[in-house]
Amino acid sequence: MIASLRKIGEETMPIQDLSAGKTTYRWLAKIARSGPDWFLGSVQGRGNFGAWMVHLADGFRNVDFLLRFEGATDPWQRSRIVGEKVSELRKSFAKLTSEANAELAKRSETELRSGMELLSKDKRAIMDLLVAVDP
Repeated sequence: MIASLRKIGEETMPIQDLSAGKTTYRWLAKIARSGPDWFLGSVQGRGNFGAWMVHLADGFRNVDFLLRFEGATDPWQRSRIVGEKVSELRKSFAKLTSEANAELAKRSETELRSGMELLSKDKRAIMDLLVAVDP
């Protein structure tokens, strides 16, 4: 189904729920399994990836884009709409100044850290419940 971004072996992520933090987390988790050299090199350059993901997520949250995307019923038309938006965003990302890119990377890092804090709190709460139910 084109209404969502699909990753092999992962659950479907609706295009409206795309976030830089979630995508960066998934990316880091995957490269962590790839080996230490690949992981270290990727982590050192993750600011640019994070900046791109913030730019992409912001672009996909654009009301005009979402209305066009949701209004399209044909999967091929939806695919074309997404492809055109990605192409437009790629061009605008390439024109960003280094300061703007750094600001987007900072937003990505903040979102990633916030998301990881929430996940760790949820995990702690679940573990506490499990201990209470099954001592």
